[in-house]
Amino acid sequence: MKILFIFTGGTIGSTRKNDGYISTDSNKSYILLDKYREVYGIDFEMDLCEPYRILSENASGIQIRTLLTVLEETLSKDKKEIDGVIVTHGTDTLKYSASAAALLFRDSFVPVFFVSSNHTLEETSANGIANLHGAISCIRKGEKKGVWISYQNPGEETQILDPLYTVGPEAYSDALYDLRDFEPEKGMRKRHFSLPGSLMTDAEIAGRRKEIIADLDENCENVLMLTSYPGRVYPDIPKNTRYIIHGTYHSGTINTASEEALLFFREAKSRHIPVFLSGCTEGIGYESTSVFDDLGLLPAVDISPQALYMLLWLGLWTKEQ
Repeated sequence: MKILFIFTGGTIGSTRKNDGYISTDSNKSYILLDKYREVYGIDFEMDLCEPYRILSENASGIQIRTLLTVLEETLSKDKKEIDGVIVTHGTDTLKYSASAAALLFRDSFVPVFFVSSNHTLEETSANGIANLHGAISCIRKGEKKGVWISYQNPGEETQILDPLYTVGPEAYSDALYDLRDFEPEKGMRKRHFSLPGSLMTDAEIAGRRKEIIADLDENCENVLMLTSYPGRVYPDIPKNTRYIIHGTYHSGTINTASEEALLFFREAKSRHIPVFLSGCTEGIGYESTSVFDDLGLLPAVDISPQALYMLLWLGLWTKEQ
């Protein structure tokens, strides 16, 4: 078995310095492997690369583009030279990078696993080694393709998560979950997200993948992302905005009684800017949702906000049905 390790920094590649701050460390990538060897042993071949090293909260489109380029060069080879890819990444922006990879390489027969750590590896509470072991175990079994996140919540078994449905961690928490776990109905985990309009097919993505990746700029100027909170003041819509994502409350609702909100949504509609509501599920809605159609609001059902953001930034959605 042979695994390509792509190191990008993050807490899993950081250490606590003498000044009390946590920062990336060029030696931590290899300490991760040394610690894994001590616990589980290493009986596989490895290739190692480090396209960049940052704390993941400092990531922009440049780092995401760089990572996707490495993956494209690796996964597009005709001859299978590796059995799996492991990307070590900071947890803060893990879902953005992993979602972008999952959207672009969902047809990959070589599995890609994103691995992070909730604490630096010196700390006994760190889950980095467990997360790495979960990824390596899956690669060894050879049962998965596409892109995944290997992550162990405190006190739980390591789970293999689909980035498009991964939510968390919330403030003061280290936990990641599959958003479909929150639904009580049996079999909900098998459901796929749905959006109005249409998405690029796997074949279309494969044909344009290099172009899609190359088009990622440092900053995303065409997607405006908003959250819900009482007393929300709405901004002017920037002239370059092509899409708006509006986060809902946990019940899939937003404040539709606010005159300012109504003015904002009507302006977006008049400019033909799609407004996606992130956090929606299928089922009976509250009365406040009855005006969604009139305002041109588009529920994005069962997809994480970060995955929706990357889907739109990558330009994988079209309005036509």
